[in-house]
Order: sequence, then C-alpha cells, then structure tokens
Amino acid sequence: MNLAACFSFDEADEGVGTITRLRSAFGRDFSGFLVRTEQRDPGIPVWFPESYGQFRSRLAESRYPCFYGTVAEKNGDLFVGYAGGEDDVARSAELLSTFLDVVTQRRLSRSIFALFFVPEESHDLAHYQRKFWRLLAELGVHDDHPAAAGEPDSKEWEFVFHGEPMFVFAVCPAYERRRSRNMGPSFVVLFQPRVVFGVLGDADGSVVATPRREIRRRSVEWDGMATHPDLGIYGSETNREWKSYFLPDNVEPVTGSCPLGAMKQPAGEA
Repeated sequence: MNLAACFSFDEADEGVGTITRLRSAFGRDFSGFLVRTEQRDPGIPVWFPESYGQFRSRLAESRYPCFYGTVAEKNGDLFVGYAGGEDDVARSAELLSTFLDVVTQRRLSRSIFALFFVPEESHDLAHYQRKFWRLLAELGVHDDHPAAAGEPDSKEWEFVFHGEPMFVFAVCPAYERRRSRNMGPSFVVLFQPRVVFGVLGDADGSVVATPRREIRRRSVEWDGMATHPDLGIYGSETNREWKSYFLPDNVEPVTGSCPLGAMKQPAGEA
C-alpha cells in the first residue's frame, strides 16, 4: 500500500489506514501520530495511555536535555506505536516499516518513532539491555529490505532497517542515575532516521557542534553525571555508534564487542 498517496495531513483528517492522529485517541491537545498494524488491530491497550502520558510529560519539561525530542512532540513530528505479547517482533517490524514508508515518501525529515512495550514487573538494567539487542537482532530477520550489515566495529556502522539507516536508543524504568533515559513505566525504543541529523547538521550527517554541546550540557545537569565517553560523533575515527544505543547507568566506557554479532549466529550455535 502506498501510504504517501492516501495519507492526508489536512487538519480535518483523523487518520487513514494505519496512521491515526493522536488527538483522535487522547484529545485535541495531543499532536503527532499513532502507528498501527495493517491487520485488524485489537485497539489501544489499557496500559498504553499511562505509559505514553508519562513519557510525554517528561519530554515536555523545559529542562529535558534533548530539546529536539521536545520540539518533535510539540510540533507533531513524533510517531508512536505499541507492542506486547508473543507477536512483539513481527508487530514491531510492521510498525517500523509503516513509519519509515510515511516519513520517506512524505519527506518528513524531522520525525521520530517511539515504540512502547507493555510494562513489566521490576527488572534490572541488564534485562532491558538484553531485550533491546534481541529486538534489533530479530528485526533484522523480519526486514523486508535487508541491507549489507557491515561490521559494528567500524566508524560507518549504524542500524539499518527497511533500507533506512538510523540512530536507535532505548529508555526504560531501570535507569536510576541516568534520568534522561527513564521516561516512565514502559521500555521504549526510539528510532531516528539518519536524515534527521542531516537536517540538524552538516552535509555528512553529523549534528552541528552547538546543539550537540547544548544537549550534552543539559544532560549533565539533568542526570547529575558527566557526559558518557561513548557519546561521540557519527563517522569520526574513534566513534562506534552501537555503544551509544544502550548506555550504562554510569560513566564507565562500554567494553567488548557489539551484542548483535553473537545474537546473529545460526540456530544451534548460540
């Protein structure tokens, strides 16, 4: 289905197909869009309004470090979706593909997709870290436009899905010190197409220095800890992008190899 051909941004339009304006579900003061599957959707789960509400309220705080995320929510550039149950990965892949179809065909260069997962019983950060990397590995299995994976231990490597390179990171309730990555009761994975950084930065896609410095300055104040050493500049000789996807709750450097390598072993070898 060509979503760009049928999706209207007209103020009177409440949604077409798999895209629904958030205000139709949550009220007129909500901007942005809800992404749903093309197959029959069971409806918004009971846990989602609370999870999204807390996420939104924290994002809206004036001192929240990533002001680009705040502006995206305010201006209607934030797309959200939800997953849960045994079909997490298949549903996640469909939602992410839908989002990427819309933003690439309509050239929405400032859009971000936040994928929410059903809240769980209390877990430590390691649990969510494993869940995050497993999700990225299994999304690759469901990718309908697989690209050459490349080596994560390369300055050019980044996550690619549906033919689109993007920056990915997770927020979850297990973060205690790193408050900027604790946005409520849900585990949330955020996908930012690389084109977003092209709009905000230089021709090579790196974010311009002044906004980057400001975000990191605000993060130091918000989190009460120094900038993590693995938050580099994409494409620089010393930067390894995967290390910034799931930061630890301290400022210790991420060591070892990218978890995706081990998770992509053929069945029976893990």
